Amino acid sequence: MQMRLTGNDADFEIATDWINVTTLGAFFFTSMRVPVALGVGLCLLTMNIHTEIAIAGAGGLGLINMTYELESMAVIFALGLAGCYIIEVNSRLTWLEAYELEQRLDYDALTGALNRNRFRNLFRQRYQLAAREHQPICVALVDIDHFKAYNDRYGHNQGDACLIAIGRTLNLFAEANDALCARLGGEEFALVFFADDPQAAKDALEQLRAQVQALNLEHEAQPQTPGPVTVSIGGLYVLPDGNLNRFDAIRRADEALYQAKAQGRNCVVTRVINA
Repeated sequence: MQMRLTGNDADFEIATDWINVTTLGAFFFTSMRVPVALGVGLCLLTMNIHTEIAIAGAGGLGLINMTYELESMAVIFALGLAGCYIIEVNSRLTWLEAYELEQRLDYDALTGALNRNRFRNLFRQRYQLAAREHQPICVALVDIDHFKAYNDRYGHNQGDACLIAIGRTLNLFAEANDALCARLGGEEFALVFFADDPQAAKDALEQLRAQVQALNLEHEAQPQTPGPVTVSIGGLYVLPDGNLNRFDAIRRADEALYQAKAQGRNCVVTRVINA
């Protein structure tokens, strides 16, 4: 690249070509956002223009050369801004791709709840935190009542719609109670959250059961009286003390769930340990 020192007659030594190339490189390699690059570029362009005008005014640069310099600076800055824009777009696309991959790896595609693998890791962390902080925790399993009969009666597309609606209700419960919400498989979900006392935990789960019933999803295929889709919930309220590990906690919650089903479904059964 040709390097030209301008303004020697006016005692100036400014390598404008190198200044412009350095600026262009700075735009690319610092990954400036477009608004920032635009502001910096306009400032540098203005400084170069004033420099060239000053040199021309001192008699060291003719009008033709000054016009050439201004045009080259404009092209350099335009390329720099274009490069910043391309880098920013690619960065955002990369972030979106990474986010989409994370969603696929960690969340159930149908309901938006955590998948089994992600839940396993987060549940371990949450249970260890409860043990370390000596804070009670509630582990609950939620099962949609007579879901196989629902699928047989209404079809799998409607079954998916039912799962989506109930999954949305569970996720809203999780947001309100700082809970983990996961789909363990089929029509079974898990919830893990901190609660002040056993009654508060049971009241929260009872409210969740009522919210699902209030969705009024028609279920005429129930063995008993036809009515809306309902859920059975089994919960364990426990203060982890090292004697009951998280796997035992899930097993105890599962036993409570089976008790809820045996009591006629559409109800909440909770057990209490170490509280």
